[in-house]
Amino acid sequence: MLSSLKNRLPALMLALYIFSFWILPQDWAEGNSIDGSWRYALGKFRELGLSLGSDSWFTYGPLAHWFGAPMGQQRFQPLPYYLLGLFIAGIIVRYLSRIFDAVDLSWRVRLISVILLPFSFIGMDGSHEVHLVIALFLLIVSCSLRKTADLTGIVLLIILSACGVLYKISFGIMSSFALFVLLTSLLVSKKIAARTFLLCISGYLATLYALFVVSSGSYHLFTYLTLGFETASRYSEVMIRHLPYSAPNYVIALVYLAGGSVLAWQASKKMAGRGAALCLIMAFLGAMLLLFKHGFVRADLSHMRLFYGSVTPVFAILALVSFTGFKTKGKGEKLLLCSASLLLLVLYLPMLKFLPGENNAANLARNWLTSGHRLVEGFKGQEPELFQAKRAFIGNSQPELFSRLNAIGRAFGAKGSKPRITFYPWELLLFEGVEGYQLAPSPSLQLYSTGPHSRAHRLEAEFLSSARRPDIVVIGPSAIDDRSPVAELTDLLPPLGSHYRVIDVVEGFTILRANEAGKPSGRVMRYTETAQGAPGELLRISFDQPQAVNGVLWRLAATLFKAPELDVVVTATHANGERSEYAWRCYLSQLQGGVLFAPQSLPELLLASLADGSTPNPSANPAAIKSAVAELRRSGGFWNLPVIPRRVSLKVDYVSLK
Repeated sequence: MLSSLKNRLPALMLALYIFSFWILPQDWAEGNSIDGSWRYALGKFRELGLSLGSDSWFTYGPLAHWFGAPMGQQRFQPLPYYLLGLFIAGIIVRYLSRIFDAVDLSWRVRLISVILLPFSFIGMDGSHEVHLVIALFLLIVSCSLRKTADLTGIVLLIILSACGVLYKISFGIMSSFALFVLLTSLLVSKKIAARTFLLCISGYLATLYALFVVSSGSYHLFTYLTLGFETASRYSEVMIRHLPYSAPNYVIALVYLAGGSVLAWQASKKMAGRGAALCLIMAFLGAMLLLFKHGFVRADLSHMRLFYGSVTPVFAILALVSFTGFKTKGKGEKLLLCSASLLLLVLYLPMLKFLPGENNAANLARNWLTSGHRLVEGFKGQEPELFQAKRAFIGNSQPELFSRLNAIGRAFGAKGSKPRITFYPWELLLFEGVEGYQLAPSPSLQLYSTGPHSRAHRLEAEFLSSARRPDIVVIGPSAIDDRSPVAELTDLLPPLGSHYRVIDVVEGFTILRANEAGKPSGRVMRYTETAQGAPGELLRISFDQPQAVNGVLWRLAATLFKAPELDVVVTATHANGERSEYAWRCYLSQLQGGVLFAPQSLPELLLASLADGSTPNPSANPAAIKSAVAELRRSGGFWNLPVIPRRVSLKVDYVSLK
């Protein structure tokens, strides 16, 4: 008994270390309008009794609802949050100990391995995704090491995969793929019967649905999944970025993964049979592809750090297995293992300096020594007083806007009603600066991740046309990643034109008010082939040369890497004879359905198109466009794969909202 407890002690230490980070409340940055807004939403929705998956949709699912910090007066102590953390910690204790036993490591080596393992997190010790990836691979490796089916491990993997789907779609895809690969390998190896295989798949689906209903309060799992998979499929086309340091890091990351693949291949030789070996390799390759894309589609330092922080612990686990029995290996295997490990080390050490965060031995020691303090603070919960300063910061960020909105709210209140309000495109944090309003959550908190002509945008358009549409809509002046703010609203402009009117523009934000119930404005989109010169006239730009791009190669490039960067360049001739050129970032699926564009700013366009007669127009309309031509241009660089010509002409139509 004591011997068994002693052998499990190192794994228990790691589990407590991870759990101490797990239960710390996730904070939100009031100064970050994009990332802060969705983190804020996790807690705000919980405070208001709203649900991710029912009232609104996001790439984070209903389980992540409990990871948000509180916005009300209660302490942050949700039981589901702790239970999921204990579940992950339990997997680590049980299955890391099993791997240690299987590879027959001494207690001293186990202890040293556990103490040093968090160094591979690259400063991402508090990332739940890193913890989930570790638990996932401990289960896969442990189950693959056994000569017989580990039914307990399979059940735990089913629960983990279902939780993964409802925590975040990207991790859910990875964990569900790993589960399917494991079950298939066990079936092919005849370690489980076909009936057991079907029962496991059925159990997974039942667990997923039950958890979704309990955590979201909704029965519409299919809608949640279809929206999630739509985002996953479009992400590599819509959310792409290439930063100055990105290009060399693509090569470094691929070399890093190649070194890890050698460890996976060597570890697979220790698995119980060819089926188990193939299972490990397939699960590894699938996870590496998804983690690579998660880190390098956006290609900024924070996403890259998450990539290295997720894959390096997996490499460490595989190294423990692959180096077992090193003395008995042939010279070729020894040389290969040592070369791969040296390569990983050579790349890993400079990466600690390049990536942000505290990634050093002193920080590792401090994290271990403060584990008990984190546990106490986590169970104690987060004090609501913390958010008073955050609210004050937001309230001072747009004083004129909040003054105008609060005046509108008081006018509603004088009539005995509390107006419902929503914000676009990512301005949800502004809700903390207004008074007398009720938040009307839009169906999607991340419209920019799919773009126009997607199901998410169609649901948003239906929301703005429905009886439950908000009374007030506030639209910010900019769009993400150098996109056109007008183009991003392509699907939303028709319902906005039919059911809203502009009542003011303050600090660049456009305020729209819903028309009286049952009284649509009658505005409709009217298309012509020639410019009419009307105020607020838009251009509709579309890709009408399908033969110019190979759809299969395009999809393959977007799946294995990411789509190339594309820019739309419009050359317009105005009625006064002047010529102007406009350029913005765009993407193929957006152009295939056609997007709207206007040379003026978004507030100017909305004023010209949707204003009532009483609204002051602070800026004169630009000279009317007489004609325009548009061209699609692919950016240079080897990373912008040549799956579309460098230049393609686009079709231009003219649109008036009358």
